[in-house]
Amino acid sequence: MNIEKILWEGTPEDGYYTSMVRTITAENTGPTEHGPPTGKTMEDNLGIANCLIQRVDGEWKYVEEWIAYDKIGYIEAVTDDSDPIHDY
Repeated sequence: MNIEKILWEGTPEDGYYTSMVRTITAENTGPTEHGPPTGKTMEDNLGIANCLIQRVDGEWKYVEEWIAYDKIGYIEAVTDDSDPIHDY
């Protein structure tokens, strides 16, 4: 995974809300709910990760995460399903 851009807002006392655009590189090497392994490789921006980062016991940690991702794009990239929209 490669973080392309990151935006944040907050304070050291309250923590920081972040929004990260990320690119993921992956290869389909095992079966999924969408079919058998295809060996296909994808490199794509599948969504945005929004997180809350706070100090916990003196260390910065991700304490919450909300992800908005492109599941249709993932299915098209790594499976043989050329029309995944019919499943939704």
